[in-house]
Amino acid sequence: MANKVMIDPGHAPGNVNGGKNGYKEFAGMWKLSNYLKEALERRGVQAGLTRAEDADPSLTARGRAAAGYDLFISQHTNAANGAAQGVEVFHSLRLPADKELAAELSKEISALMGNPNRGAKTRESTNTKGADYYTVISSAQAAGAKHVLLIESGFHDNAQDEAFLLFNSNLRAMADVQARIICKYIGASDAPPANTAPPVQPPSNAGGLTPITGITVATAAQLRAYISNINPAAPDIAAHYITEGEREGIRGDIAFAQSCIETGNFKYVGSAVTPDQHNYCGMGVTSTGMKGNSFNTAAEGIRAQIQHLKAYANTEPLKGALLSPRFQYVERGVSPYVEWLGTKENPKGKGWATGAGYGEKILKVLASILKTDAQRPAQPPTPSAVFTPYAVWVKSDELNIRCGAGTGNAVTGVIKDRGIYTIVKESNGTGAKKWGRLKSGAGWISLDFTQRA
Repeated sequence: MANKVMIDPGHAPGNVNGGKNGYKEFAGMWKLSNYLKEALERRGVQAGLTRAEDADPSLTARGRAAAGYDLFISQHTNAANGAAQGVEVFHSLRLPADKELAAELSKEISALMGNPNRGAKTRESTNTKGADYYTVISSAQAAGAKHVLLIESGFHDNAQDEAFLLFNSNLRAMADVQARIICKYIGASDAPPANTAPPVQPPSNAGGLTPITGITVATAAQLRAYISNINPAAPDIAAHYITEGEREGIRGDIAFAQSCIETGNFKYVGSAVTPDQHNYCGMGVTSTGMKGNSFNTAAEGIRAQIQHLKAYANTEPLKGALLSPRFQYVERGVSPYVEWLGTKENPKGKGWATGAGYGEKILKVLASILKTDAQRPAQPPTPSAVFTPYAVWVKSDELNIRCGAGTGNAVTGVIKDRGIYTIVKESNGTGAKKWGRLKSGAGWISLDFTQRA
């Protein structure tokens, strides 16, 4: 039975591999590795690291650090063409029994990140048949580790994956997923980790009110799971709320909960705004019949919303370029608490909305989000509901690939070849009668511009 785990933070200090928005692979994997070490030790598992933060041992030396350990895990993030996305876990060719553990880790991490599961894999050396391609894997296996894995937790050059990887709260959640699965596999106790579970109720100050300024509590996976349970066709924009909230020091989960109220859970029934406006908070709808403001992309609409909340919440300067067209009309800092966003509850009679109990409605949604189990498995489909993949012929000269079903989702690539592509899933979404997910994992395309092959 395995009792000792060696964790290898991938690459080297100063490594420049990273995404467009500031994520760096070594820095991220150093944090993740330490979070995993802590999570395992809280469960009574002995864990070590192959290096100090400022050390740069060779690949061989890092693998040899597995000597005397039962399980070796090398932590990495991937890169390709900006469109590729998902999680994959490599195991040694010489340890085929590790496929089961690799597959479960890949499945659960991808579920947490909300991206494709690329599964358990091996990679053979180009020089020696039957030998592992990755030196760190072959060295760890040669050093006597019983189980050896290399995890690629997403593609850091993919905007959606990078948005997840940028935040410590998400990396902590990922470490907890890894620790839970490792303990299950090695037969160790998986006691609930101390001081990691998010509170059921949003944090409040001594007066019992909920500050809008602060660090987001809910993870992107929780936001995604909450809205998917209510509206499976909702755009996948959860990561933008985390990203933009952290940029401005505003709780992105509060902004997301507000959007659920303003858009009717992104169904837009009875809403003054429409999906194509990328206006998720009713900004500019100051009277009945007004359409409100419009934004070019979901990211811009969410940034404007976060900025507008910041105008109400405090008097700190903006960190990003101003996108909120109504920022200047707000008395700065007049509503530092969620409860004061409604004018009827605000001591100065000012706020975001005039309806009674506006802030309490937001907090009710937020509490439900924080209770959401992002790891809860979906119910298995009935035999009649099993989807059969099929091939389509792309008729358009240029067809956008999006990270989710609907025009509210970011464009991650473009199909410029009128060829045949395989669809592995269908969904409803804005801007098309039906959306299809590509087998390659690159994303979703509008099926309006295709025909069955």
